[in-house]
Amino acid sequence: MRSYDIGVLPICDGNRLVGMLSDRDITVRATANNRHPEQLRCQDIMTPKVIFCFEDQDIKAARELMQRHKVRRLPVVNIEDEIEVKPSA
Repeated sequence: MRSYDIGVLPICDGNRLVGMLSDRDITVRATANNRHPEQLRCQDIMTPKVIFCFEDQDIKAARELMQRHKVRRLPVVNIEDEIEVKPSA
């Protein structure tokens, strides 16, 4: 993540979005608890409940989702892919 200057990564199981892993997740759930990130799996420290929108949604709907859930990043997923979590619309 540091090499590519990436702050957040989607975590997928095949085509299903199952979580997000951020630099904050690593800091709060691993480092702050004296757990070495290289000895953990993404699922151990990722944020499992992801707020997302579909690629065909209106930008206003996406903005409203972000405001309502107080998120700064909103993954956009393909509606045809199998998804584990339901959108919070």
